[in-house]
Amino acid sequence: MRIIFDNYTYGLIKTSYLKFLIITDEEYNKLKVIKDSNELIQKLERYFPTISELKELNLVSIEKKLLIIYFKIISKLIPYFPIQYQSFLKNILERFEIWNVKMFIMGKLINLDEQKLKDEIFLEVERILDRNKFIQKLLSCNSIDDAIDFLKKQDKYKDVIERGWEFYNKTKEIFLLENLLDKLFVERIMQYIEDFKGKERILFEIYVDTLIERYNLVLIFRGIKNKINFELLNQLIVPKINILTLQELQYLAQSSDEKEFINRLNNIEKKHKMISINSKFWVENIYLYKLLEFKKKSEIIQYSTEDPLTGFILQLNRRLINILNAKGEFDIKYMAIKNSLNLILRKEIDVYKVLKLFVKIFHKIEN
Repeated sequence: MRIIFDNYTYGLIKTSYLKFLIITDEEYNKLKVIKDSNELIQKLERYFPTISELKELNLVSIEKKLLIIYFKIISKLIPYFPIQYQSFLKNILERFEIWNVKMFIMGKLINLDEQKLKDEIFLEVERILDRNKFIQKLLSCNSIDDAIDFLKKQDKYKDVIERGWEFYNKTKEIFLLENLLDKLFVERIMQYIEDFKGKERILFEIYVDTLIERYNLVLIFRGIKNKINFELLNQLIVPKINILTLQELQYLAQSSDEKEFINRLNNIEKKHKMISINSKFWVENIYLYKLLEFKKKSEIIQYSTEDPLTGFILQLNRRLINILNAKGEFDIKYMAIKNSLNLILRKEIDVYKVLKLFVKIFHKIEN
């Protein structure tokens, strides 16, 4: 039976216990020198419990396993917090239900084998969100038309599915539907935090502002990569000023290609001097991306952003961690929220960092 606590004390205690799952810089440096995937898996068991149970050692299965463990860590936090904060944590995970919906639609469009399609779905997320019934009904849809009809009947998805599917039928371009779904996640979580006040509201807004920044940058990068026109991209941008202004986002959206986008993003960063985009991590990420493009490997990283923008996104996470750490520790509630968000952000960074280690091993990339 799930136990619900009426204050943040137990949440603070649980967060303190789980922080030992975070990979320190010192430990990460030790992991970086490992050149055998099996040895790395064994060393990671301490930070990603059950990762050693992996049956297939390839980038796709490893990435999915890392994310499932990440979800489970968040799920371990949820019951130790008051109901209102539990809801916020579940809202954070809704972006992976959005992933499930997008993957199912795209899988049906390309007639992906049923088992392979199910393998792409994060059932663990639906369990945490108490959405098992929804995902099982979606998975039971035999055709893309059945899936679209089912989603149109869901209040949560009705409007974006109708608009995106109409656009797809006219243009055979899935970009709008995918990004309307991503925008739905951002807009829902923005709306959700309107119900909060005081200290919670301050911390949640800081976190959500970073999600919006991430959404806008990934949207624009995807759009440029897929040759989407500026007018459509401009409609999808969420104009919530955090680091980048609307004008700067529009400037990025008018880039002619990925190279120009990266150059413009670097120039904007230098102007703000707020994120270390030119850090070693950022440079390594661009190098890895270009090298993998050159090698034209068949395995791709599917769930995270498999491009140089990943480095910038992780710098956004690091910036947010620094902001949270700079906030005074006023009371138990404030500390519990701040520390739990810090844990979630740092564990997400761990997923990307660990994945990079496997990329280097599998593609024989020397440090």
